[in-house]
Amino acid sequence: MKIYAFEISAQRKVDILPECQSLVEELSASHSTDLQQRAYELQAVISLDAPAVESIMPSDASCEDIEIDKRLSFLNGYVQQALEKGAQPYIPENECSGMLNISNFSNQDQHEALTHGLRFEAYELPKPAVPSRIPPAAVASSTELVPVPAPSYARGTASLHHYHLCQMQDHRNLSYD
Repeated sequence: MKIYAFEISAQRKVDILPECQSLVEELSASHSTDLQQRAYELQAVISLDAPAVESIMPSDASCEDIEIDKRLSFLNGYVQQALEKGAQPYIPENECSGMLNISNFSNQDQHEALTHGLRFEAYELPKPAVPSRIPPAAVASSTELVPVPAPSYARGTASLHHYHLCQMQDHRNLSYD
């Protein structure tokens, strides 16, 4: 990114190589938010004009010696406003180190006192579902054969019985798509 920034701030035309462009596009769709952020930043820097690039990445290395304010004193005004509005004061790490310690979970009383903390033991297993019982006689399949009584008259009984069996066979072979 620095090379592109220096080229742009020197007001030289910057053309990104197709391989680099495809890499930037691939990184923009990455699962890593860090890689996505860097790809979007590079795209933004390339699209800026020379004065804007000069202000964010000066070529005289004036941003190289950055001092870090570990006390974050520049936030004091913001913190004071939040405290005045009812925010809880910050508890330093050395004062709250005994409040949530994993080794304290051996004592049940302490465990109950920390119910709003993290839970380290496993949850209960779900109870198995009770299967509903349907009597087998109530379930009828469309492919089962249902006996049809033969007509009571003597003449043509065999042929009528055969006719009903054929009708049932045809009914079973129907497709209900």
